[in-house]
Amino acid sequence: MNTRRCSRAVLPVAALVLVAVMLAALVLLPQQACATNQATATQTVLRLASGEWPPYTGEHLPGNGCDSQVVSAVFAEAGIEVHYTFLPWARGMLLSKSGAVDGAIEWADTPEHRASHFISSQPLSEQCFVFFHHRDGAFPWQQLEDLHQQRIGLTIGYAYSDVFKPLQSKYPAMFSEAASDLLNFKKLLHRRLDLV
Repeated sequence: MNTRRCSRAVLPVAALVLVAVMLAALVLLPQQACATNQATATQTVLRLASGEWPPYTGEHLPGNGCDSQVVSAVFAEAGIEVHYTFLPWARGMLLSKSGAVDGAIEWADTPEHRASHFISSQPLSEQCFVFFHHRDGAFPWQQLEDLHQQRIGLTIGYAYSDVFKPLQSKYPAMFSEAASDLLNFKKLLHRRLDLV
């Protein structure tokens, strides 16, 4: 699995160019009216929604996280200052759709997101998704279908791409949604879930 360290130094120049193209398209989209606030006579401010997802994004992380640093650096090259608003993920997407903020970062490429936002064909970063379970609750599995007898906790507003859609339609009772990761981990601790 390819992973990226949280440092601009390990990002190839080609990745920065792709991010620049992606973000320039976001600025130019007519359906997303970018901010016209002037921080200075020459600098435009772009308001972007994001959620807490360390180390990629976070209100209290250095530079608001490594992905936020890349986004900010690319826009800075064009004289645009980025201000991040950290919100629950679903609320950030709604504010982006309504125009209350200029856009949102860190969203998966799904048909729903592509219908209302520009989604780059190149990822800003790559992540590895994992399951958490009780240390005494391990079980063998090779593919997601093997998990059909497990209770899996999902967080409302998170984008899981399309990985769970076939299982959700075939085994809807195996999934339980909660308002936060913390609630899901509490359910896992009390054995109301098998996986988070």
